[in-house]
Amino acid sequence: MIIIKIYKNIIELRKKHQMTQQDLSNYLHVSRKTVSGWENERSFPDIQSVMKMSQLFKVSTDDLLNDDLLIQHYESENKTHLKNQKILKITYVLNIILLILTYVHMFQKVRPHTAFIPIFLIINLLVMMIHSENNSRFKRPLNLFELFGSFVLAMLINLFFDNFDPSLTSVLSSSNYSAAYTLGFVGSQFTLNLETSISFLVIFFMNPFIKHKK
Repeated sequence: MIIIKIYKNIIELRKKHQMTQQDLSNYLHVSRKTVSGWENERSFPDIQSVMKMSQLFKVSTDDLLNDDLLIQHYESENKTHLKNQKILKITYVLNIILLILTYVHMFQKVRPHTAFIPIFLIINLLVMMIHSENNSRFKRPLNLFELFGSFVLAMLINLFFDNFDPSLTSVLSSSNYSAAYTLGFVGSQFTLNLETSISFLVIFFMNPFIKHKK
């Protein structure tokens, strides 16, 4: 079977090029344990690693991929990826709709029958996070700074709009409410601001309709 050739080729070609598992793992940007798993038939190399090994060892990718088990493995990965992308696109659109409805909910003097909207927004965000795939653009410090800066900006915008929230201003300006009630209301408003800020970040940084550079 070609699968045996793959595992043995990695070991033989690695030794032929006088490379240790650590050397190969450094070249492929994976852990040494991952390389060990490939050589001991515990896992499959991903397609990018296969292509890099093909270039490094001058071995045809056809030889590395021409195996039923590997084909099934990559087909399964592709199906999972397509499923995740479909769910992400649906939840992304729902996120925009629910964010708008959440702001409508926030600026109502009386909030009848709309308290479930922020809850749906939280659930939708959780579904997005579960089905999102690793995004390497946030592994670089500049991207992390951009993400943090955008979050702070979104929070400041929300805090600014709090001044126009009739329910919040009513609670803060009235002496008819207990300190515990006022603190609880302010706390819930802060949580809502946190939720909507995360929702904004999702809109700008997790758009599944745009292919981001890795």
